[in-house]
Amino acid sequence: MRATTRAAERAEGTAARRPVTVAVDGGKSGCRAALYVAGARLASVAGPGLPHPAEPGAPEAIAAAVGALTGRLPDPARRPDTLVAGLTGVTEDPASAAGLPWLLATATGAVTALVCGDVVTSYAGALGAVPGVVLAAGTGTVVLGVGADGRTAVVDGWGHLLGDAGSGFDIARRALDLALRAEDGRAGSTGLRDLAVRRFGPLGGLPGRLSAAERPAEAVAAFAADVARAAASGDPAARDLLADAGRDLARAIAAAARRAFPETAEPVPVAWTGGLVRAGAILTGPLTEELAALLPHGAPRPARGDALDGGLALAHDPGPLRGLLHPHHTSTTPSGGHPTMPTHESGHAAGKDPAGLGRSGGPEPVGAASPGGTGRRSSSGGAPIRADSATPAPPPAAAAPRSAGNTAEQPDDLAGRAGTTESGERPGEPGDSTGSGRPSPADGRSAASGGGDVAAAAGSGDGPGRIGGPGSGDAAVPAAASRSSAAGDATGVAARAGVGAPEAAGGELADVAYLDALRANLGVLVAAERPAVERAARAIAGSIAAGGVVHYFGSGHSQLVALEPLQRAGGLAPVNVIADPALSPHAPRHAGAAERVAGYAAAILATADIRAGEVVVVVSNSGINAVPIEFALGARERGATVVALTNRAHSLAAVPRHATGRRLLDVADIVIDTHGRLGDTVVPVADVTVGALSTVVGAALVNALTCRVAQLLAEEHGQSPPLLISQNAEGDAERHNSALLARHRDRCPTG
Repeated sequence: MRATTRAAERAEGTAARRPVTVAVDGGKSGCRAALYVAGARLASVAGPGLPHPAEPGAPEAIAAAVGALTGRLPDPARRPDTLVAGLTGVTEDPASAAGLPWLLATATGAVTALVCGDVVTSYAGALGAVPGVVLAAGTGTVVLGVGADGRTAVVDGWGHLLGDAGSGFDIARRALDLALRAEDGRAGSTGLRDLAVRRFGPLGGLPGRLSAAERPAEAVAAFAADVARAAASGDPAARDLLADAGRDLARAIAAAARRAFPETAEPVPVAWTGGLVRAGAILTGPLTEELAALLPHGAPRPARGDALDGGLALAHDPGPLRGLLHPHHTSTTPSGGHPTMPTHESGHAAGKDPAGLGRSGGPEPVGAASPGGTGRRSSSGGAPIRADSATPAPPPAAAAPRSAGNTAEQPDDLAGRAGTTESGERPGEPGDSTGSGRPSPADGRSAASGGGDVAAAAGSGDGPGRIGGPGSGDAAVPAAASRSSAAGDATGVAARAGVGAPEAAGGELADVAYLDALRANLGVLVAAERPAVERAARAIAGSIAAGGVVHYFGSGHSQLVALEPLQRAGGLAPVNVIADPALSPHAPRHAGAAERVAGYAAAILATADIRAGEVVVVVSNSGINAVPIEFALGARERGATVVALTNRAHSLAAVPRHATGRRLLDVADIVIDTHGRLGDTVVPVADVTVGALSTVVGAALVNALTCRVAQLLAEEHGQSPPLLISQNAEGDAERHNSALLARHRDRCPTG
């Protein structure tokens, strides 16, 4: 068994290496795991959601799913020194964690496994191991306060049926109430009614469809993203809902602060995390104002990191959060069989609360266990309660791991996991993240689905049947497929410093590290860039529907991304690529110098037929050179909408080379961030870093845009998407493609 073998190796002193930590952030709608080596996050993966630990058979299923998920991380994660798993519901129902640390150590090979509620990892990620108050807000909401004297307070997190005031679910439910009132003619909001119809279809059958959903709460909460966008656009009913939610969240924070800090007038550190707060000032403004009135000594500060970072912090030094952790330390047995299950050091298995970290107030004995040995939550709540034994026997073997493809429908934008990266869109539209909740049917936190349909299907029509393929003749999304959710969460994957990759040393394969980094990077895009992709796709679809074309421009290797949609199988016919030979990667010496020349873009624009109302996609990884910046400015002067495809982290870290000091992201109408890292490469080998991501990621974004544009043309504009088909597939592709290209040959001369 891996846990036993690893423990034996450590005992023999055979492994003098950097500490390896695996952090898990698990909710019912999505689960993330990250690998840290010597404190640096090297890789992150995402998978399906987890059941609530109190559900029958859930502990075994959780262990199997976490084992499968961490098995996708690079090799060091297969024998971590410490595994920290933050799971929905554990803080609110600590008895549900009984046996989980042992199961997770067995499933992952971890020497030490620590289990806690996801609000605990969110707290540690946001504030670290210091007293304060943290709000985790997404699909659900929960607030954790930790006082200077060690007392704790958990507020709300009662689940969507009983609480979670101000959560994404709460906002969505209230919005649907107004929508249904309008449908009935009982006042309400016609704007929200129209939004609801757009998302859910005819409202007459909505109750039945939601009841039949695998996760009804998440299906409802997905509507919060639409409401937030409507609020940002000025819809009065939506704005009122977001403001009311902000005030509800402030009341929860203040309540937790009063209970954790009952007699202090000193500043109380406060932070909030989760996708809901990405709605921006329309939510956080009322939250801050209400909090200032209710808690004058509150001291809000930005969250330091996400829940995965919190897992790392807890593994290093849990501080006042120690009593909220449920540990297991693997040791070897004389027979070399299963690892033993010692009595938990903190006294948890014996039903003690050594630190007195109760749910409300200071040290208290935990309440009596409920019949059946599953325990019940007491007022102190900081430890699991077992009525049957102090040291549970090893549970049955874990169930077969669930496939990563078995993700259920996920809510979008605001109903995802905590700690996601911010949207690359300049107006600051909400990205994707989550809150936390107490155990209840279909409750829990939602994965970062990224707001819907980056790769959703286009509608039916007379055009070709598949769109957005990764290669010639390889289009991947059925044009007539039904609406589907986006991929699970991979947000926060080294997002603050760009997507990283494992060090190619000690047996690590550099090719695997690169592909893992690429997968993580793409996962970040699904969550963080969904709003920007949506805006860009709508602009392109509107232009094409009105008879326009979409223009692509890039220089150096970014020109390869600009060329990606040109005559692509599954791609759009009305595409004009403006590819200047002097900027081609075929002549890299000249391209690197030419893109810095001020005034050169004007010569290129002089021969470009860009018209008002059309869309120009400017691709530049760094976004700092004169030519792409001036090209974007020139296109905007002609009345075009400019979409920038750029690496925000690199751009902000580098000195702009334009005379005005501006970057491409400063002059574009819409910014789609590729979430790369400074220098583009991701895999350390010897003394250099190899493996550039920008071209592959850029091509993926271009195809994602194509997919969404085709869908919008079919579903909202009532047009058959002008899509090319592979000439290497069966059928009369040549005739079909020639007819399409002929319609646009005067505007797209390279076609």
